[in-house]
Amino acid sequence: MESYLKDEAYFEHISRKASTTLMYYENKLIAYFTLHRLPIEFEEAGTAPRDALDLARLAVAKEFQQLGIGTYIISHLRYLAYSINERYLTTEALYEKWKWYARRGFRYIFDGDIDPNSTEGFVSMVMDLFDEELLEDYFEV
Repeated sequence: MESYLKDEAYFEHISRKASTTLMYYENKLIAYFTLHRLPIEFEEAGTAPRDALDLARLAVAKEFQQLGIGTYIISHLRYLAYSINERYLTTEALYEKWKWYARRGFRYIFDGDIDPNSTEGFVSMVMDLFDEELLEDYFEV
């Protein structure tokens, strides 16, 4: 967990490429996440690429896993994305974790990423924060 922070995160932060947030409990680093902006492209014809808030890294210390910290972070990221008017959250989930992200509102982008015979690699995932009901309510008023 800490090797990424020492080797990459600080440089990415000072070069303004990404932002890493650290979470501490009783002076112990228990989790972190790294965000950056990333263009997302859709296969639909005529759709221009859009920026997305990309979750580049999410890590929770082993002794603090299964306590809801990762779920809290995802919830916080949804709030953050809403507050800056971002429609999409993306991530490249480790294959073994893609179902965890799916249960928290992400969906995989490419069918080919999901291979029942594999346990390795990454799954490209997106969470669309567009609220169609909110838009419909707006136009009904």
